[in-house]
Amino acid sequence: MSSDFDPLKAARDEIGGLAEVLRVLKQRERDCEEAMGRAESELNAVRKLRGFCDIQIAQLREEIAKLEAATT
Repeated sequence: MSSDFDPLKAARDEIGGLAEVLRVLKQRERDCEEAMGRAESELNAVRKLRGFCDIQIAQLREEIAKLEAATT
């Protein structure tokens, strides 16, 4: 039984292993890009809702100030 080291087979095995790592990295990259897209959409929605609330609060404060001024 010969256990001679085969550098050609070792190099091919290494390429196979690295190709698998690269496949996983590419999939993770796609997953991260999708997650960033979802997060960006959610952030935009939250900002719109916050802006709406800010506007509503400002209008209500103005209305309260007018009512208070009218009662004094």
